[in-house]
Amino acid sequence: MPSQSEIVRLYRSLLRSSRLFSQYNYRQYVRRRSHDAFREHQFESDPATIETLYQNGVRELDIARRQGFISSSFKMPPLVVEQQVHAVRDH
Repeated sequence: MPSQSEIVRLYRSLLRSSRLFSQYNYRQYVRRRSHDAFREHQFESDPATIETLYQNGVRELDIARRQGFISSSFKMPPLVVEQQVHAVRDH
C-alpha cells in the first residue's frame, strides 16, 4: 500500500502534468479530472482499494505525460479565454 506522501506526490504530479498541454481545454480537463478523482476517494480506507486507485493514478499520470508531449508537438493559437487571462495578469 502506498504511503500518504506517495499519494500526495502522485496528486501533485498529476496536477503538474496539466502544464504540458498547450491547449487550455486539455489543461483544465486534466486538472479537474485529477482533483475530482482524489476528492471522490479521499476517505477511502480499504488498503486493497487504495492500492488499486494508486496504480490507476500512476497509469493516468503516464498517459497524461505522453499526451502532453504529443500536444506540445502540435501548437495551436491561444483561445480567447487564454488571451483574457494573460491580459488580466499583465495589469
